[in-house]
Amino acid sequence: MSDVFIYHIGWLIRDLLKNCTSINQATLVCYLMFSELPA
Repeated sequence: MSDVFIYHIGWLIRDLLKNCTSINQATLVCYLMFSELPA
């Protein structure tokens, strides 16, 4: 495997992790907002 290929895989994984983190944060914010509402 070439170094360029490994480099691109690293970027891909980094982007996926970044997307997962932002999705988790959005889910957490929604959850906190809904939990503040009276049942």
